[in-house]
Amino acid sequence: MSSDAAAEGDSIRIICIAPKAYVDSQFWLLKMDLAQPVQMLFASEAQHSVTFTLENVTRKDAGQYRCRYHSYRGSAGQMSELSNVVETMVTVLTTSAPPASTAAPKVSPWLLPVVLSVAGVLLLSVVLVVAVVAIRRVNARRQQLKRDQESCWTKTNFPTTGL
Repeated sequence: MSSDAAAEGDSIRIICIAPKAYVDSQFWLLKMDLAQPVQMLFASEAQHSVTFTLENVTRKDAGQYRCRYHSYRGSAGQMSELSNVVETMVTVLTTSAPPASTAAPKVSPWLLPVVLSVAGVLLLSVVLVVAVVAIRRVNARRQQLKRDQESCWTKTNFPTTGL
């Protein structure tokens, strides 16, 4: 038998295992301070263990648990001895503010202006790079147009008088 510790509101899994020869058994999860079983499960076909899940646990679910199984071998049913005890613990999480000694450290008053300044410089740098690239492209197009116009092929205007 094994289990996990949990915070209030979490789930706890408790695994109960019978010897391999005791497959298809019926298992009970017993809490030491209760007269009736907390849960009852049948093992899956050809299995000799089950997993009990305690959902949304509270402090009242903390305590000592044991397992017991009942199995039919032949025509007679056999009840097991109680398993070893497993102690479960449920911790309560509080949502109050932490004590002053563990509060988050104060941020220096100059940190925000420095970060904003660095961000501004980076943004300005990106804008300048984009502008330089755009200007170079425009100048390259102008030079190409100028070369095309100054090439050896020139336009000739013929008179449009009737022949």
